[in-house]
Amino acid sequence: MKLYRHTIQLHTQCALAALVLLIACSSVLVGCSTANRSTPRYAWETAQEQTYTAPFRGRWWNYYDRGLWNQLRGNYEEALADIEYARTLRADDQLWPRTYGMHFLPEYFPNREMGITFFHMGHHAEATRALQESLNFQYSARAAYYLDEARRATLSAENSDLAPPDFQLIAPALGAPVGEMYTVLQGVATDDQFVSKVLVNGTPVDIRHSNPEIPVLHPITLHAGQNAIEVEIIDLAGRSTRKRFEFETDHEGPVLSFDDYVASRGVIRGVAYDPAGIDSFEINGAPVSLPAAQDGLRNFEIPAAAQSEVTYRCVDAFGNVTEGTTRTGRILQALGVEVDSRVRIASRTSEPAVVRRYLAQQTDGIARFNAELVNIQDEQRFYLDRITVNMEVISPEPIEHVTFNGRDISLIPARKYLRLSQSVGLGDEPASMDLILAARNVQGDETTDEKKILRELSAVDTDEGRLSLAFVELTNAHPTLNETQAELTIKELQETRTFSKRFGQPVVRDEDALARILQEQKLAQLSSDEHRLLGGQIVTADIFVGARLSGTEDFVQIILEGYSSRVNRVVTDRVEVAGAFEDLPVLLDTLATRLVQEFPRLQASAIDIQGEDVAFTLTAANGIKENFNCILVERARVVRGPFESVEFIPRGAGLITNVRQQDYSEAQITLPPDFDGTVELGPNYDTFFVITK
Repeated sequence: MKLYRHTIQLHTQCALAALVLLIACSSVLVGCSTANRSTPRYAWETAQEQTYTAPFRGRWWNYYDRGLWNQLRGNYEEALADIEYARTLRADDQLWPRTYGMHFLPEYFPNREMGITFFHMGHHAEATRALQESLNFQYSARAAYYLDEARRATLSAENSDLAPPDFQLIAPALGAPVGEMYTVLQGVATDDQFVSKVLVNGTPVDIRHSNPEIPVLHPITLHAGQNAIEVEIIDLAGRSTRKRFEFETDHEGPVLSFDDYVASRGVIRGVAYDPAGIDSFEINGAPVSLPAAQDGLRNFEIPAAAQSEVTYRCVDAFGNVTEGTTRTGRILQALGVEVDSRVRIASRTSEPAVVRRYLAQQTDGIARFNAELVNIQDEQRFYLDRITVNMEVISPEPIEHVTFNGRDISLIPARKYLRLSQSVGLGDEPASMDLILAARNVQGDETTDEKKILRELSAVDTDEGRLSLAFVELTNAHPTLNETQAELTIKELQETRTFSKRFGQPVVRDEDALARILQEQKLAQLSSDEHRLLGGQIVTADIFVGARLSGTEDFVQIILEGYSSRVNRVVTDRVEVAGAFEDLPVLLDTLATRLVQEFPRLQASAIDIQGEDVAFTLTAANGIKENFNCILVERARVVRGPFESVEFIPRGAGLITNVRQQDYSEAQITLPPDFDGTVELGPNYDTFFVITK
């Protein structure tokens, strides 16, 4: 590939991919390295002379390049003349236009550059029109930034911003409980002129450019109880409005109380209660039809064969679940009573005689008045970000008050036996958490159960299951950033919380071999698919990323392009930010957010496995793309020491190969040798899942 110092660098799109994949060294994989710097792609990015000396053949790309060269040096009249003439020859703003033969420009944006030139000349109305035209053709962060600047200058000159911005909430609905722990705040930010920023609890919403009306979709996490969410809206004139919204969550499962601990006289009696309503109820695996609620309570009396234990599962309208098995077997065994099908307990009171006798006599094991976190063991480790805690309270007197981690839990009044549940979010980082269940009865007696649990990361959450990115090219054409500073800028991007949480680190298998092979490829100008992918054999990374920095002393633009290391295909749209140089830290956070949005972490049930071909329930509407990396996992119960936990166990990795518009998509996944080659699952199967890396 021939590089010209003072001419436009023209090369094929394939050659660009080769450059991104090949020009790298081991240190550039986690940061960047000065040893592998590529030449800027335009004459105007590097030429320092005050006279334009590049070969000029009167073609549209020559006028465009010379116009940019003049613009960069403040020669705005000359720049405008050249860019306007280039536009008369080729009018559309676009990426990768062909110049001649198989030669392409990375980008051609005459409308945008006309608008920027108008802006620097103080012609803000003309700048606004040209920049809007550019964005109509093709989004670019550079056009969006200067459009906002032109609008801001116009508002200041005309003093036309007369009212502060506003925000209208759409969801979640106010005044109604929210069942989801992880949900989306939805609304619309408006202004009499232009909304420029929206922050939710201090976190900026990604806005591509200002508008009079901006739809807001922002993920939020709601904890048990009352949650306050603050939204701040800022317009281009600097006016701001803050609104506070409070949401009450419902993470509690239904409350259940059984009159009998076993089926007595051929019936199972009890009461179910949930303020959100009960969606389904099962006893011993069979659905139960509950009568209409009276004061929120739903009494049930279900015919059943006499038995010593009852399993149950009750789900409320939000999907919260209370489930388990009654403890009759343990109680009767503690009393020395033989438990078999002949056991009968006859009682129409809320406390069977055998239970009253048990509570009066028991001195160890379960206390007289007892509250217990039934399905939790002390120091138990969990590998999912959300669990359901099942609770049981038994008292010789009616239970008056129950709290879980300091928060009141809804009760059925005047009951002595309660089964309860609570969904608990564990977050996505390793941590410990105390769970405290406390109860009080009408006599004032109190009891508690306290256990500590540990949140651990499974293989899906660590680098093994996360997408790994390797920065393998850095083109720096920014006049203020030297080579080291440019590399540190990319390193700062990788160290942002958003980036580091989403992406894993690449692994260099052989640093010496990598540097040697890449240098040989560079010298030999190799660009075949075979040679492009050699880097992927040395560097274990899912995605190779090229970064390009450019701008002026007070402006910076960063563009990222990502390629699959397996198939040498572009797997993301161009990811970019642009703004004032002094706002570089904020721009890096925005860039990390936009890069993460290109690789959504999604999970779907596998519905068919035929050898390496796996069908799963995601479609294009979910944001997946072909050549996305994915893994096949199995949801399984794993015993670790004294504990049993539910985990996602990786079973294979591969690429999404066929993204459909409806029903399902397909992936090709390499499975381990001992994996059964064919598994017929069906749409409701919940054991195997496909997760994007």
